[in-house]
Amino acid sequence: MSKLIKEIENGLADANIDLEKIIEYEQKLVKEYNIITEKYRILFRKIDTKQKIKRQKIIDNCSHNYIMYSEYHNDKYFVCDKCGHETY
Repeated sequence: MSKLIKEIENGLADANIDLEKIIEYEQKLVKEYNIITEKYRILFRKIDTKQKIKRQKIIDNCSHNYIMYSEYHNDKYFVCDKCGHETY
């Protein structure tokens, strides 16, 4: 555990802690959390971008075979049975 977490836990155990100190702990914790998770957020963004690019390539290279679906009376949409692309 980090020193900050121990400091916050010890501080919150005090029954007479004032609101300003609680807010200060929260701000410190948010700052540390953002530093720790920054690398993960960057990787998630890269993964999401790669997925979108690969998905778009699959859709662009597909010779679509659309199947019509209708959930409501006049609401029709089409889904390709090969790549899953939806259109209206």
